[in-house]
Amino acid sequence: MKLLKSVQNKIEWRIAPNTPPPLSAAVVHVWRMWLAQPADAITALRQTLSADERERMARLRRPAARERFAITRGFLRATLAYHLQISPAEIRFDYLPQGKPVLAHPATGVQFNLSHSREMILCAVTHTRAVGIDGEFFRTIREQEKFAARFFSENERNWLASVPDDEKPRVFFEIWTRKEAYLKACGDGVTRHLRGIDVRPAPADPSAIGQIADRPGEATRWRVVSFIPAPDAVAALAIAGDALPELHFWQWDDVSSPDARKKIQR
Repeated sequence: MKLLKSVQNKIEWRIAPNTPPPLSAAVVHVWRMWLAQPADAITALRQTLSADERERMARLRRPAARERFAITRGFLRATLAYHLQISPAEIRFDYLPQGKPVLAHPATGVQFNLSHSREMILCAVTHTRAVGIDGEFFRTIREQEKFAARFFSENERNWLASVPDDEKPRVFFEIWTRKEAYLKACGDGVTRHLRGIDVRPAPADPSAIGQIADRPGEATRWRVVSFIPAPDAVAALAIAGDALPELHFWQWDDVSSPDARKKIQR
């Protein structure tokens, strides 16, 4: 399956050094973690959760859902704590009206967003600039044309219709993840009119958003980039500003190592 020009596929996922790289508005750190973790690593992540997170986890009926919650939230805490060089337990979150978590303490200007699909978790961390991330594994969407007619702009539908059948899953989810990344960066969830958001990459500037129907001038405030986080998957990152940041890709593979355990429990 041919890759689209708007997708970055040459990515080197590195293990993070003991000393965290500096945070700035010019850089976004993209973290990837797999749900398959040793039992003791999951226990360590669970122990970092706050009281309200433990209550939310306890309300989940299925054990698999509770474990996924513990890993995802523990990973978020561990990632932020790594960058801030504090204990994960010190982190406190507030929530926007649509449920997006934001950092309440410490008040450092750090911005972040989280996404998960199947066994993959992605986390974007930067400074001062609003950011959103979404990742999806390809899957069959029944009545794809009807779905696109409901949620995609006319330009996006034309783009999807113009590509060969074997490229349609990739294009479909590239469009979807770009929309989701933008909405998550705004904190709007899926409450906005999706057809009014046109994220089809422009030939002159693939990172530009075409238009946002209900917010004149809003499109120029954002940049979106797509990348391949894993085989048979696509992801997108949206960030406020008139220029794309530098992207650093980190793999949380060493979560069960002694050094990483110290990062989680510190």
